[in-house]
Amino acid sequence: MKGLRNIPQRYWVVTALKKDTKATDATQLWGYLKSIGYKISLTSAYSSLDVLLKAGLVLRTLSSSKKYVYQIK
Repeated sequence: MKGLRNIPQRYWVVTALKKDTKATDATQLWGYLKSIGYKISLTSAYSSLDVLLKAGLVLRTLSSSKKYVYQIK
């Protein structure tokens, strides 16, 4: 993640998105990370996704259920 501070939460988000081949929303991603033992808040998950989106590393689309979903670029 060139040019970004490499904080654990951001790394966890990127790793989880790389493992998941389909788009996922922030709440699903947060739930997955918590289920595998990572201590991350929902706010940190959203913040990490926002930083990664601005850096051009993830894509965000609006799903048919009117939720933003994310996937790795």
